[in-house]
Amino acid sequence: MRKEITVQEAGRSSEARPDKKALLAQHLAQQSESRRTFHRFMKVLEVAGLALVAGHLAWAIYVSINWAGTPEKIVVVWFALPVSVVVLMVLVGLHAAGIRAFFPVIVPGSSFPFVTGSKAVGMGLGFVAALLLVGAFWGAFAWGIWTTNWAILEPLTHVLGVVVGVGAVVAVVSSLYQRFIRSR
Repeated sequence: MRKEITVQEAGRSSEARPDKKALLAQHLAQQSESRRTFHRFMKVLEVAGLALVAGHLAWAIYVSINWAGTPEKIVVVWFALPVSVVVLMVLVGLHAAGIRAFFPVIVPGSSFPFVTGSKAVGMGLGFVAALLLVGAFWGAFAWGIWTTNWAILEPLTHVLGVVVGVGAVVAVVSSLYQRFIRSR
């Protein structure tokens, strides 16, 4: 049985997308040696950041399974996990700004555009700024739980509730919209 595809679906196929690895390699070939050295250095730092995330995840699982500590400690370890992910992603944003190419990490099937130049620097630094806010939020949440400071926890839980609620509504409306468009 042969499946027919439309022109729009063909445009979305992987063959129609430019190879981002090739675009990155071409961009780096045109850069100075110091920028290529920075790229290699940042790749090493990103691997270290990924090891930090993996280590933190292993620690959180260990603490949870073995009940190693108080219940507050277990919760704090899990709430601190997003902070370790933020560290990795901040490195990615700095990498993008430093090599003037956004998105320097090639994620299979990603919809991130490959941008170069000053726009890439702005996107990379904006990415870092947004991630620092996310890290501060989860870090404050972990600190509030560790110290049992309700003055910190109460507003953060309200913010989290609103964000989750709005996110759920947006996801449902988006899903309904996509189904409606596909049925036409």
